[in-house]
Amino acid sequence: MNPQKITVGRILAVFGFSVSCFVLFLVLWLSAGGPTPMKPKRYQVHVLLPNAKGLGPHSDVRVSGVTVGYVVRVDAAEPTRLGRADVLIELKRAVAPIRADARAMIRSKSILGEAYVALTLGTGDAPQVPEGGRLAPKQGLPSVLPDEIFETYDPKTRAALRTWMQTEGPAVDTRQLDLNAATGTLRPWAIDANGLLATVSRQNAQVSALLADGGAVADGLANRGRAIRELVNSGQTAFSAMGREGDSLAAFFRQLPGFERDAAATLRLLTRFSNANAANVRTVRGEVAPLSPALEALASDAPALRTVVDRTPPLEQASRAGLPAVDRLLAGLPPSLRALDPFLRSFNPALRNLGDGRDEALAFIANLAASTQSSTATPKGDEPLHYLRAMPVLNPAALGPLSRRPGVNRANAYPAPRSITTLDGVPSFDTRACGAPTPFITDPPSPDLTDAQRVQVRDYAFGGQPDSPPTPPCVAQAAGFPVLTPDP
Repeated sequence: MNPQKITVGRILAVFGFSVSCFVLFLVLWLSAGGPTPMKPKRYQVHVLLPNAKGLGPHSDVRVSGVTVGYVVRVDAAEPTRLGRADVLIELKRAVAPIRADARAMIRSKSILGEAYVALTLGTGDAPQVPEGGRLAPKQGLPSVLPDEIFETYDPKTRAALRTWMQTEGPAVDTRQLDLNAATGTLRPWAIDANGLLATVSRQNAQVSALLADGGAVADGLANRGRAIRELVNSGQTAFSAMGREGDSLAAFFRQLPGFERDAAATLRLLTRFSNANAANVRTVRGEVAPLSPALEALASDAPALRTVVDRTPPLEQASRAGLPAVDRLLAGLPPSLRALDPFLRSFNPALRNLGDGRDEALAFIANLAASTQSSTATPKGDEPLHYLRAMPVLNPAALGPLSRRPGVNRANAYPAPRSITTLDGVPSFDTRACGAPTPFITDPPSPDLTDAQRVQVRDYAFGGQPDSPPTPPCVAQAAGFPVLTPDP
């Protein structure tokens, strides 16, 4: 032994070597899946699985094939009193917390049986599972591992499987690349098959009914042997006919490659066209979407539309002569329209002014119709006798000639729209005569009235006051004289 003097450099070298060994050990520990020392615990939750075969501490926990955590411990290799193995898993905070409707099951990474926990996080509507909580037992789904399948084989089947596997070696000896390519496509197929089997599992009742119906169909086919034989004979006849047309089929298959080349070129052109117009199609789709309610509303009008479509061909025949005539008519319209322009510039303001009094016009038409629709039966029983209903107005101007406008007169040559509906009197355009007296019909007397009739008019029409009979209120109309100017 050669003792050496302890120096600061040697102490630093020993310290650096120790630290490097510790760091190397820590890297290997983390690579093997071990927990980081003194690291705060992540989100942990208990999962109850039907079995924990192949699981152990640090086994992966994956969501859609992505590792999001690991197994902390498996409390029971055999099912607990709940009928399940209690597996404690730890998840990253990015996926925590999971929901109460999350599901978990055991899957194998490879055929060697290395297992991991496949987890779904659940839906956003379900309640959250608190840290340290437990998923319901029904959320742990059963899984079938490869060794469980092999355990169902009897000794004879196992021997046959062993022989088959031994003979597979020479069979694939020169097919390594093909086998590798086929294995590369196995994962997408397995994912699709897993989705299909999951759907079948959810619809096990319907699948059972389908199998039962299949058995019934098989029994029915077994009872219809004669019909099946006739079907086979018919098929043989059909194939014989196809054999006689062998030359035509051969010509068809000779033409098929050219058709495929043309179809491929057409599809490429269609692909480029679709790629170039994808944005336009999306725009048109957004514009057409609001038309769906309108098209649904047209369902009740479908018979009428069908009638229109059926009558379109005669219309098309007639349009061959009619449309050229319409073209000639339209070609000759510009001079006429130009000649109408001055008239329309003056006529349009009159129409607008008439439109303001449309209520009075409608009332006039309605009153005219009501006054002319009365009829009565004739003594001979022939066609009914129509008569005009009218209400005469009794006023001094109608009973005798007057030398001046009476104060009872409310003249208005230009009534404002809806002025007749006012409750405070009929508006007058000119109110200068409102203060004038209302002379009676005695000067000069009406030659059409007797003295007795004049007395009756005085007593009953004018309330016994011939010099100042009752008069309506005098209200001046707010609107002035209508002035119409031509349009520019």
